[in-house]
Amino acid sequence: MTQFECVPNFSEGRDAERIERIVAPARTTPGVTVLDVERNADHNRSVVSLVGEGDALLEAVFQMVAVATREIDLNVQRGEHPRIGATDVIPFVPLAGSTMVDAVRLAERLGARVAKELGIPVYLYAAAAKRLSDPTSRSSARVSSRGYAGRSGPTRRAPPTSVRRSSTPRQGRSRSGLARS
Repeated sequence: MTQFECVPNFSEGRDAERIERIVAPARTTPGVTVLDVERNADHNRSVVSLVGEGDALLEAVFQMVAVATREIDLNVQRGEHPRIGATDVIPFVPLAGSTMVDAVRLAERLGARVAKELGIPVYLYAAAAKRLSDPTSRSSARVSSRGYAGRSGPTRRAPPTSVRRSSTPRQGRSRSGLARS
């Protein structure tokens, strides 16, 4: 059994009902457990911590991204935290029975599905990056093992041109720095 932690970040931290609609798919997907939902009104951002097996987790996160894409209008969204899109970041962290290679495959699968089914450009980085590039390059979406997925509305950011590889991806740790197993 391959287990992963996933910590998607959404550009909504004020509207509790909207946040719950975004989290709902994870709460109803068998094999996925929502550990925490952290809301920050000043940043207007929510961070969801969940764990599960690869396929179930991928399905739950994809559905959460789809809901966030429908629910969050970046033309009116404001907050202190910079945003990449409605869904900013989706880190995948390998846990019991899984490896970073497994996490990269999961990130690649999620990225391909987000791009194909939701029409959102995807940025792979860290261990899932396909090539090294300028670390200042920007894009509309990110997905990785310890990676990202999201959608931006009209912004001042340049379109995706390349991917970035981090030389030291965090492995086996959650966003909060607490080890999970």
